[in-house]
Amino acid sequence: MTSTRASRTPPPLESLKVRTILVSALPQELGTADAPERYTVPCVLSRQVEPAEITLIQGPDVEARLRTAGFAAPTLTISDRRLLVHDTNLHELAAGLAGCIASALRHVSETIALDRARRAQTLAELGDREASRIGRVRGLAEAVDFS
Repeated sequence: MTSTRASRTPPPLESLKVRTILVSALPQELGTADAPERYTVPCVLSRQVEPAEITLIQGPDVEARLRTAGFAAPTLTISDRRLLVHDTNLHELAAGLAGCIASALRHVSETIALDRARRAQTLAELGDREASRIGRVRGLAEAVDFS
């Protein structure tokens, strides 16, 4: 039954990471006197984001994590394979916000992985109990003698 359990385990997700900042989508005024103080920084993620991850990334825990680290203004949203860091700037990201976001993404990935593992374990246990029940019923049925 071990092989049955292994086949029910979902494949692990690669930990979600920011690959790069999408420079072409930054405000054109950056580096000039007209540059905005705060803006949205679009970042390319390492893979497609799962719905549960989106919920966590855009949720209050990540927001609180950023505030606790001293970054009260920025908020995070997901758009396809992009992480949009709103109300920030490149200087703030370089000054520690990027590391804080990376830590938050690692935490989200770990949380999702633990949840998936727990659900897989629960399903495996249910499957094992059902297989055992079917075996007992089959044994009882086979013990019936109609002769």
